[in-house]
Amino acid sequence: MIQIVSQRYGLEGVGISMQGGRAENQDDLGCVETPLGFLIVVCDGMGGGPGGKTASSIVKTTVMDTLLNGPAISEPADLFKRAVDRAQTALEEQMAIMPQLKGMGSTLVAILISDKQATVAHLGDSRCYKLRGGKMAYRSNDHSLVGELVRGGALTEEQARKSPQSNVITRALGATDEHVAEIDELPYRRGDRFVLCTDGVWGVMTQAELLMRLTAPADVSTVAKNLSAEIDTIGDSHGGTHDNHTLAIIEMKRDSIIKEQMTTAQKTLLAIGALLLVVSVIFNIVGLSSTGSQSQQEKLKTTTDSVERANDSLSIALKAAKETYVELSEGINETGTEYQKRVISIDKKIDSLNQLIGVQQRINDSLQKVCEAQQKKLSAISPEQSKNRAEDTPEALLRQAVEELESLLTYRDRKQSSVTEKVESSKRKVCQALTGYNEKTDNRMENSINDIVSLLSGEDRRFNPNKNVIRTDDGFYEVKVETKKKVREIILQLERAYESRNGQH
Repeated sequence: MIQIVSQRYGLEGVGISMQGGRAENQDDLGCVETPLGFLIVVCDGMGGGPGGKTASSIVKTTVMDTLLNGPAISEPADLFKRAVDRAQTALEEQMAIMPQLKGMGSTLVAILISDKQATVAHLGDSRCYKLRGGKMAYRSNDHSLVGELVRGGALTEEQARKSPQSNVITRALGATDEHVAEIDELPYRRGDRFVLCTDGVWGVMTQAELLMRLTAPADVSTVAKNLSAEIDTIGDSHGGTHDNHTLAIIEMKRDSIIKEQMTTAQKTLLAIGALLLVVSVIFNIVGLSSTGSQSQQEKLKTTTDSVERANDSLSIALKAAKETYVELSEGINETGTEYQKRVISIDKKIDSLNQLIGVQQRINDSLQKVCEAQQKKLSAISPEQSKNRAEDTPEALLRQAVEELESLLTYRDRKQSSVTEKVESSKRKVCQALTGYNEKTDNRMENSINDIVSLLSGEDRRFNPNKNVIRTDDGFYEVKVETKKKVREIILQLERAYESRNGQH
């Protein structure tokens, strides 16, 4: 057992490499502090005889030497690529010098811990895990035949582990067709554990059992020692011919500079929360920035009702987003077909949430336009005019009606009754204004108001939803396009008449 400690990069751990039941240990393990960070390398030799041991030793030494002596200004990923290329060249040269080593090769899993992040480079089926809060937060991909079948959904993790083809490696250094390392960059937090191991570790028990042992509430030295002893015990009970096994466990004592990126579900949750805040603020602005023509009680009720309607639909999405996030967190430990099914199900839920966000955003955009229109009208009225204007004068009622009709052009709601109420409210104010103007109004004003009342009313002088409102494909109700056009024309006529009358008085 070797101690792994770096005060510079805030980590502590141990490494173990055991022969198991084989004639020699063809695994190799090394660690060193480099100019770019703390490096740990684990290799599993392939090829039998002296080939496997030689290959793993060459790969380990070459990778460590490259990162130890590489330029301090290099990017870790670039330096890892250079190290892998050099290791492949070194193996090919050694096989050319010693023909008896032809066919040798080695897997590689290496991690470079810097203040910024952890960078993982791997080829073959030696693995790296990141463990957090008793769960697996990351695991490198196996470059093997069964690994590809698992990712394709043809095998479960457990079926792959027990498969006779589990030792067929598709990417490694040495005598394979593919020598390009897969490189992952991972943020980390204080308390996270990184585990590097060969298949002699993860191949002896189920993933759930392995994770339970790796996340045990004990120091990493005890965890590594107990796990290694258990692997030997299991191997001995099955004939004592078990594979070499190599294991390195480190625990982080600080957070990385790079922080965890949000998952799709977290982004969805944040977007819904932000949208809820924006909608609430806009509704309050709409209520508080009116021209003084409504009573405070009416404004408060209008604002409260509007916010409640927005909150009702958004709270459903918020609850669904939280459930989706929990499913994602729990599903990370599932494997094979079950995991694929869960991912498909969660993807559908996220799509639904995104559609709902899109709908709410369109509502938000419409409300913003209404708010801007009201602010514009408000700025055109002096404080003195606003103060002196009575709330029940024909002018005030007419202004309210115009504003409500303006917002009606973009109004949408899940309940048809909401549209009906908004139209009825506008009509009542128009009728009240018309009554006030009966004695001293010009024909244009009176005609415009009568046109509005006629348009919004049926023959019984009541608003007719079937005539003026349609139900959209996404379940909302909105005023028909033809009605909107007519309302827009009438509003323009009404505003011209209003401005003309104000100019005369």
